[in-house]
Amino acid sequence: MSTEITRHSTNTALTIAEDQTGFTDQQIAALRQIGLGANTQADVEVFFHQAKRSGLDPFRREIYMITRKTKTGPKATIQTGIDGYRLISQRVTERTKGTFGYEDTQWCGTDGVWRDVWIGQEPPSAARVTVVRNGQRFPGIAIWDEYVQTKRDGSVTQM
Repeated sequence: MSTEITRHSTNTALTIAEDQTGFTDQQIAALRQIGLGANTQADVEVFFHQAKRSGLDPFRREIYMITRKTKTGPKATIQTGIDGYRLISQRVTERTKGTFGYEDTQWCGTDGVWRDVWIGQEPPSAARVTVVRNGQRFPGIAIWDEYVQTKRDGSVTQM
């Protein structure tokens, strides 16, 4: 149940500086390559603010700005990635001097059998993860049909 998030102190052109007040042109270019999309300047500024406020790094895929097409036009939302949630958990655990870990992810098919690895060609019907905090288990199950992102025609998106 390893929970250690390793952070290297390597500074690059993408590193968000402590005193930085907005994304640099180089950071914007990199974000566009990993999916920032054609967002407004205001959306980008809000995203920067949220990244700075939370201490989550979009270049480490801890936080994302996802833009979806809606009937009224593009809609940007900010989402925390799994690595961001892991980092937040590590911070809380260190601050409270508690313990935190998680058990191996399991996958389930339409047959209702849980497996340690999914090798089927079709997506699994469900995934299960159990978080262990201060010795107490908190299981969570995600059902494919509840989370799958679809296009207007019903086909599955890349998300």
